[in-house]
Amino acid sequence: MEKHHSCLNTRAIIEFFQETMPEEVHRLFNGLGPEIEALANPQEFLMETHNWVSSDVVTKMFENAKAITQDESIAFKIAFESAARKKLGYVQRIILFAYKNPRRTLKKVQAINDKFNKNKRIELVETTSDSAVIRLHWFKEIPSTRDYCLFNKGIYSGIPTIWNLPPATLEETKCFFQGDDYCEYHFTWQRNFSIKEGLLRLLVP
Repeated sequence: MEKHHSCLNTRAIIEFFQETMPEEVHRLFNGLGPEIEALANPQEFLMETHNWVSSDVVTKMFENAKAITQDESIAFKIAFESAARKKLGYVQRIILFAYKNPRRTLKKVQAINDKFNKNKRIELVETTSDSAVIRLHWFKEIPSTRDYCLFNKGIYSGIPTIWNLPPATLEETKCFFQGDDYCEYHFTWQRNFSIKEGLLRLLVP
């Protein structure tokens, strides 16, 4: 099986349904292909963050999620909840302790992305203390769908909540899945760091 996506992604999908529709979790694993279906415990494999799977597996899980919820935007909601509820595991802790704020995090966005998947190159066009423009250059040889765009938008929107800030405001100005050469996002977030919070960050190891 090709390995395009960390199971951090599939774990986020499963955990969303475990919390919102636990009786439907088993339906997420329908039609994931012979390599997954042959496993003794597909759910356990897909929740182990050190495992990687192909785009076909993640794409089918998104399709199953949409069929279960009848919601075409469910990929966005899953990703946003994953970030907002701090369900990103060790990656979330790296962001929180090493980068300290949204702007510094975005300057490391490619390295962070590579912990989740290997299907795109990210271009940071510009960044300020409370805004940024980024472009996602998707690799055409790796299958992707609009759900991947929605999932990334959910993650980026939720990033500021890691520091207890409101979600980012995100505007998509170009979309690869609608005929553009790449996806382009313009987003802003609040700067609302108190003196106390600033001092606490200085003391973070």
